[in-house]
Amino acid sequence: MAVVLLVASGCRHVSERTAAGRSAFTFVESQNGAASSATVTAVEPKSGDYFTEARPIQILATPVYPPKALAAKLGMTTVGVRVTIDKSGRVSDIGPSLLAVSIPTKFDAEFQEAVRAAVTQWRFFPAQTFHADVTKDATGELQITESKRENAETYFDIAFTFTASGAVRGGMKEK
Repeated sequence: MAVVLLVASGCRHVSERTAAGRSAFTFVESQNGAASSATVTAVEPKSGDYFTEARPIQILATPVYPPKALAAKLGMTTVGVRVTIDKSGRVSDIGPSLLAVSIPTKFDAEFQEAVRAAVTQWRFFPAQTFHADVTKDATGELQITESKRENAETYFDIAFTFTASGAVRGGMKEK
C-alpha cells in the first residue's frame, strides 16, 4: 500500500486568509482556510479569534487503484470527496465534494470504496479554536494572552487522481 505524508499545521486568524504551505497534498477547501506558520509578525497588536487546522498524527494511507478498473485499462480518473474531521481527530464523514471534480466512470463504486478505505484510516490532532488578546507591554514587546483552546470539527475537500499506470495522487487546494 502506498502512503502519503500530509503536513498542514499552524494557526491563523479566523477573519483573514493566509497562504497555504506546500505538502504532498494541496487544499481544495478547508472550512476555516489553510494553516500557516504560527509566527506573530504583526506590527500592531491584534486580538481576535484564531483557529488551528487539524494535523495528521500518522502517515496517511493512499487509495489503491481498483483492480477491475486497472484490468479494464480504464485510464486516468479523478474522485473528489469532502472529508470531515470530528473534535476527536477522527474522520467522521466522507461525502461528495462540490469543489473537487469527480470524473464519472462505470467503476464509480469501486473508486469510491478505494477512497473510503484509505481515508477512514486517517487520524488527526483535532482542529482547535481559541481567543488571543495581543497587547504591548511597557517596553513595546508583544504579550499574548490566550483563552482555553477547544477542539473543533473541520473539513476539507480532496481530489484523488488515479493514473493509467495504477498510481494515485492526492490533491487539496485552499478555498
